Amino acid sequence: KTHALRPESDRWRPPKQGFFKINSDAAFNVKENKTYSGIIVRNFKGNILASKTMVHDNIPSGFAAEATACLQAVTVGRDLGMKSVKIEGDSLTFQHARRIANESAHCLASEGLKIGKNEYLVYGTAGQDITEVYTENKFQ
Repeated sequence: KTHALRPESDRWRPPKQGFFKINSDAAFNVKENKTYSGIIVRNFKGNILASKTMVHDNIPSGFAAEATACLQAVTVGRDLGMKSVKIEGDSLTFQHARRIANESAHCLASEGLKIGKNEYLVYGTAGQDITEVYTENKFQ
C-alpha cells in the first residue's frame, strides 16, 4: 500500500528565510510525444528569481514527464548555486523510504563514490557487499 503525502496547503507559501523554493510542473502531449516543463524559482519574500520552460521529446508517460520536470528543478537550483532549496510540485508518485529499507541502493551509491565511475549492470550488482545487503533485506 502506498501512502501519498497530503499537500501542505492549497496556496503557494514562501520558504523560510535563507531558503529558496523551486516549483516544477509538466504538461504531457501524447499526440506530439512531447513534454513541456515549467520551473519557477522564488526566494523567502516570494520574489521570482528565475523561471524556465523546456521542451522534451520522447517522454513516454505522465509519470516520466513529472520526473523530468523535477530533475530540471534540481538542475536549475544547482546551476544557480543554491544550497538551501525546497523543491515543490504537484506529483504524488514519489515515496520516501527509511535508510534501512533503502540500504541496497545506499550501498550502491557508496560504492560509486569509492570507484568514481558509472556502472550499469542488468541482473547484477557492482560488488559482493551489495549482494549480501540485498539478500539479507530482500523480504524483511
